[in-house]
Amino acid sequence: MRSFRVYWCCGGDLVCAGGLALTPADAAALLALHLDEARAAAKAGDAQARADAAQLARELAGAVSEAGRWRRASVFFASR
Repeated sequence: MRSFRVYWCCGGDLVCAGGLALTPADAAALLALHLDEARAAAKAGDAQARADAAQLARELAGAVSEAGRWRRASVFFASR
């Protein structure tokens, strides 16, 4: 199992392990890909691959959620 994060939030931006910022469209496509990979691994009976793909999907979804909170907070505080 990997011990480092692949996706995280930096302010209102999504960042991946390569240091690249992800657009919302990139994040949506990657989330769909990870979920498809988890389903395929489950059908193939590969529990470790399913768990890894599901972990990536959870990590990405969490980063998307956190980036959204950052953006909403910045708009809120900028309008005060």
